[in-house]
Amino acid sequence: MLDNLEINVHIASNKNIETSSKKSMFFVFFICLVIAFISITIVSKCSFLYSFHDGNDVNWFLTMGRGMVEGKVPYRDLFEQKGILLYMLFALNYLICGDNLYFIYFVEIICAAVFLFLSFKIINLYLPYKSSLLGVLITAIIVFTSRAFWCGGGEAEEYCLPLFTYGVYIFLKSLNKNKDISLIEGFVCGLFAGIIFWIKYSMLVFYAALGICIFIDFFIQKKASKAILFALYFLIGMTLISIPMIIYLGMNQALDDMWNIYILFNIFGYAEGRDVLTRVIEFFISLGQVPLNFFLYIMVVFSLIYMWKVYNVNLRYKIYYSCLTLSTFLIQCLIMGNIGYYHLVIGTFVPFGIVALPYCLANIIAFFKTLFVSKKEKTEPFKIRFEIAYKNSDDAINKFLNDFNETKEKKNNIKVISISLFALISTSLLFGNNTIELFYSKSYYPQFLVKEIIESYGKEDYSLLTYKMFDRGFYTVCDQTPKFYYFAQNLVSEESYPQLFEEQESYVINGEADFVVTELSTWEKEKADGQPLAKYEYVADLSYVYIRSNLDRLDLKLCLLTIK
Repeated sequence: MLDNLEINVHIASNKNIETSSKKSMFFVFFICLVIAFISITIVSKCSFLYSFHDGNDVNWFLTMGRGMVEGKVPYRDLFEQKGILLYMLFALNYLICGDNLYFIYFVEIICAAVFLFLSFKIINLYLPYKSSLLGVLITAIIVFTSRAFWCGGGEAEEYCLPLFTYGVYIFLKSLNKNKDISLIEGFVCGLFAGIIFWIKYSMLVFYAALGICIFIDFFIQKKASKAILFALYFLIGMTLISIPMIIYLGMNQALDDMWNIYILFNIFGYAEGRDVLTRVIEFFISLGQVPLNFFLYIMVVFSLIYMWKVYNVNLRYKIYYSCLTLSTFLIQCLIMGNIGYYHLVIGTFVPFGIVALPYCLANIIAFFKTLFVSKKEKTEPFKIRFEIAYKNSDDAINKFLNDFNETKEKKNNIKVISISLFALISTSLLFGNNTIELFYSKSYYPQFLVKEIIESYGKEDYSLLTYKMFDRGFYTVCDQTPKFYYFAQNLVSEESYPQLFEEQESYVINGEADFVVTELSTWEKEKADGQPLAKYEYVADLSYVYIRSNLDRLDLKLCLLTIK
């Protein structure tokens, strides 16, 4: 049975080459662009459909970008821990759109469209043209409505998703066409690795694993010179991306700050104050994101099953693919921390899971048929009954795919398009993480209340501080570039980075901030203790429900203070 399946895969791939060559890739990209536009518009709070994006990270990035436009240098003048390329992207957004996120929304759509286009290219290596387009639609629904598309959109993982997917595409293409990955492709991988490094270097694990696998494989094939050239081209690509960043930081005397904050602290800083048991517990807590992203991960499992059970390639290539998948999962999704959007990059393996879907679905249907339906054949061994049920299921699925791909009538095509659009829109609305906020006006968010209150004081050049809490968009709404190096708490604890907390306390002890936004519990505690907020008085309650996703809400009890 598996031998026949392997032959069918081979024939299908040859047929695909003929079919896809007759179709315009511009049209395919246009379809991907439409799907991306619909998906991102509905699920991302950067979209014009949402009145405000109160996500922590996006507002951090926008604050840093605004600072760059106004002459401040990341790491040297403002403390934050992501890559400078990410801040440059948001600086460009600020130059074009001010405090609105419409440019970021546009970038999200382009990144999503490129991801879907590469997904089509992956699927079309194995499945016919129309099935590949259907696979793109399913990919979009699974990835962009997953729990991993968290905290409103605009996260660093979104911009890197197509860069990961390119690596999977060239790997699978080399297997499908039985050709080595070219040096030019290695150079492009280096460019993409460089982009990832200057956005969020912890995500480099994928390209590190891919580069090592390719390098090893060239040596196994006794192509040592090509292995060295591949590594050289890869490093040249990374270097070309890095040179402008290094020049900018060097000219602004911020290289040491970048090294200490972006590199060293991200590696070692978070570990301080956390014992081994705590880290082990956090690792297993991170595993809880897997069932929350069920459809995302089931497609990854399908891709691994297909690679090992169906794909007729050398054992070492199966091992390489497994290493790519598992290293990305273990390091990016588990070891780096229990944050939902870290899991979005695992979506890069979904397209190959779509290829595996007919095979795996036929097996699943056969299993349940054998358990609960095939009562007449109970006397037969389970294996024989399963093989009969599998063949029937596989035939039915193949018949559907053949009918679907051979349909040429205009009415049927219009029907398919209509159903597809309805499925995309309805699933995005029902399962998108943030869609409940489509109905919220600006009055829901306390950031706008803070702006009104501060403006009523009539101070033109005031200073604002978010004290011992995240930048939740207060700087954005109040049109403020922070006057303080440690303008927000970030994802650090007092044990891991006491300097941040000490400096923030010095700002309020010295009365340097005209207005302070902080958690109500912090204000009450420090008021009772007499320090450090002794010079500030309570102005307004800012309590509201912060929605990280429709099913994940956080009651925030904040307050606005002013200097006495």
